Amino acid sequence: MTLDLQGATLVITLTRTNDAGVRLLSGATLRNGTVRVLSRGTPGSQAAIHAPVLVGALYGENPSSARISRFEAPSGWRIENMTLHSDKRVMVGGSQLGAAGIAIMGGANHGSIDTVTIEDSDRMAGGVMIDWGFIGPISSGDVARSAQAYRSGLGWTAHPHSITIENLTIGRLTKPSRHGDGSFGLRISGAHDILARHIRIERVTESAIFYTAGDLGYEFARGNDRSRAHRGTVIQHVHVQAVDGGHLIRTNSHADNISRAAERGYRPTLAPIAETDLTISNVSGTSLRPRPHTSGVRVDHQHGGTLRDISVAGFDTGFWIDEQVNATVLERPRAIASKSAAFMIGHPHRPPSNISIAQPIVEGAGIGAQRLAVSRSTGVVVRGGNARLEISEQARGTRVTR
Repeated sequence: MTLDLQGATLVITLTRTNDAGVRLLSGATLRNGTVRVLSRGTPGSQAAIHAPVLVGALYGENPSSARISRFEAPSGWRIENMTLHSDKRVMVGGSQLGAAGIAIMGGANHGSIDTVTIEDSDRMAGGVMIDWGFIGPISSGDVARSAQAYRSGLGWTAHPHSITIENLTIGRLTKPSRHGDGSFGLRISGAHDILARHIRIERVTESAIFYTAGDLGYEFARGNDRSRAHRGTVIQHVHVQAVDGGHLIRTNSHADNISRAAERGYRPTLAPIAETDLTISNVSGTSLRPRPHTSGVRVDHQHGGTLRDISVAGFDTGFWIDEQVNATVLERPRAIASKSAAFMIGHPHRPPSNISIAQPIVEGAGIGAQRLAVSRSTGVVVRGGNARLEISEQARGTRVTR
């Protein structure tokens, strides 16, 4: 099935709580036009609700293994040559919540997005937002009950995968950021085998690129999803004109709700901080208004991953390798005009380990702009580059090769 708008604009007024603009099923193609959502009534807070385009099932649409939504796990879908916008605005606890341009949910797979523009907005939550979903009685807030449902075959998580995104243009998304709820360019949560490339973003207020394992990670995933957990995602060739107060890139591979449950006695079947081969390369961006203690790139609670040819300019800290990071590689990172430090590696209580930084380049006047600071950590390796090294007594096994 193909919906070819042939250059037309589709204006959709949505009034129901769980509506979305255009929803794609398996084999569907949406192309050549514009979709604008006029959000009315009282929409739900999910970013997929009142989104111009939704692929996959919303949270709650798969109430049991016997009642799986017809929207779950669409395959072979395409979105091409589209312009998208939504004016959704929901206030929850003082935070303004909006819609994604394209929301990809649950088990959506083997799809493509090519030549899509997300228009300027002071309301939208993000450009493309990819999120895991669930079938049956699975809850992020009740890990023990979810584990019981999983073992009984009554519930499991579903994960977007095998999706290509290219030639994406995202305008000025200026939704205010409070408590981490600003706007995102590309947000990926609990997905694998995602290829995203050739992306241009005018402005975001939270993170241009955000990658996370999701609340539950793949603890309750099945089959191929479980075997491909946190694998195969590549993001490359991204330029961000301005980051207004947030991060250019923020990543983790941490199923944080599983970690909290483990502290209360739950025994995970997968490591809460999972190993990932995430690769992000050829990304550049500039901070418009850096907040204190924020960074161009922040990595925390992650095992593995490679950041290659990343350039950040004007952030308080250029690159921050933080709590419980292990075996992450930075190749040819460039920090320009950093305020406090070009690079910070360390954490006072849960130090990073086995971090490799090759050819770190710093530019700009001032002490902060030149600093590569290694604090409490283990096995940090720095090769080449021109940064001014500061290695604390709490750094163990640091090796430097000029």
